[in-house]
This record gives sequence, C-alpha cells and structure tokens, in this order.
Amino acid sequence: TTLIPTAYANGEAPDILFVEPATFTKYAEKGMLADLTPYYTDELKEDLLPSALESVTYDGKMMALPYEMETLGLFYNVDMLEEAGIDPPQTWDELYEAAKALTTDDVYGIAMPVEETAYTLFNFWPFVWMSGADILSEDGTECVVDSPEMAEALDYWGRFYQEGLAPSSLQIGPYDIGNVGTGIAAMQISGTYVINAAETTYADVNIGVVPLPHPEGTDSITVAGGQRLAVNANSEYVDEAAEFIFWLYGDEDITHVVD
Repeated sequence: TTLIPTAYANGEAPDILFVEPATFTKYAEKGMLADLTPYYTDELKEDLLPSALESVTYDGKMMALPYEMETLGLFYNVDMLEEAGIDPPQTWDELYEAAKALTTDDVYGIAMPVEETAYTLFNFWPFVWMSGADILSEDGTECVVDSPEMAEALDYWGRFYQEGLAPSSLQIGPYDIGNVGTGIAAMQISGTYVINAAETTYADVNIGVVPLPHPEGTDSITVAGGQRLAVNANSEYVDEAAEFIFWLYGDEDITHVVD
C-alpha cells in the first residue's frame, strides 16, 4: 500500500501489479491501472461471476483480472466443542453462548480481528448485512450507517471483546488459523485461505468449518474477497503484460498457471 504508489510516482513500478480489494479503487482513482477491457473475451466474461467483474470495474472499464475469491466461515476445534457438548453454532445467539461456554482461563471462545485495518472490516461486513444494515443506500448516494440495525451489528460484534470471550490483541494474525491450531481460541472467523494450513501445519488438530452464524430467522451471509492482477498504466509493455495475465489466468488451458 506504500511501496507500489511510491514506485509508480517515481516511474519504477513493475509492469504487472498484484491488487487486493482494499487497494483496487485507490490505484484506479490515481490512474495507475491500464484499461484491460479489450482483452476480455465474451467467453471469459460469461465464465466469471458478475460480482467478480463488478469488483474490477472502475468508471465503466475493467481494470484488472480477478483470478480467485475467498469466502469467510466459522472454523472451530471439533474436539473442544464435542467435549463441551456444543454443536457448531448456526445462529448469533448460539455463537455467543458457545463462545461463553468455551472460554476458560487458558482458551478464548473465539478469535476475531482487532486491528484498525481493511481486513477487520472485511470480517465485519457479513454481520452488517445479516443485521439488515449497510453503508450506502441502494442507489449509492446516501450514507446509511446511522441505523438501529448497524447499532445491533456493532453491539453484537463488540460484546465478544467486552466480555473477554475474544482476545483484544493477537500474537497470531486473524487471517491465520493458528489461533485455533495452537489452542489460543476454540473458534475463529476466517476464510478459505486457511484451509491449506489447517490440513498441513495443524493436521494433528481436528478443525471443522461451518457457514457464518446468522440472526434467528435469517440466512447466513458471507463476503468474498479475492486477488486480481492489473497492469501498470505507465508501463512500456502494457500489451505484453496484459497478454501474459490473460494467458496465465484468463485462458481455458489451466496448465499454464499449474505449471
């Protein structure tokens, strides 16, 4: 978030940029990203989720190529829950009660992000939407955070920290399943990106996952993050860089990226 804009300003940025959701709009607004719309075939656009295409579109132009998406769920230590006689929580009330029952002098009931970062907001969005709240009105012209529904989401999220059911600081990042894997917490909100570590680094720990719990009478909602590749708008090799990206991740032949 610092090195790339600085390098761009100095004319030293790479030809291909790895862009996250938290930085895409920032880069696009500064004119740092080349327009990749001409490189999209109709077949490729049909193959991608509409929301994925929308997430790389700025001012009517597709400025990056999305190549993976990451959804959030509730990961948990299966043995800890079974020993406590607790089923994997499905509702907000069940999640709170489970976290309370699983919290001991040595283990927190749940681990959630605490830093003032985009990743914390990424984890919080589903709780906002499940409460019926949102940030902007449907037409995008009005900020609507000041609502009883938003207060409900904030109160629910905050009580885990206020009551000591979740740690107020983390030695292991909130995006690392090590919080469950090392026994810091019995449950953890995290994404599909932790599955590999859960199955390898912490293979001796029985870790399960369920959809994010939801308020009673509503459906579970998750959020999809994801990574994209973009091209430096000031590159001397825009065409070559774009062709490489679409050869790697936008082609029917997936052996390129596998190799």
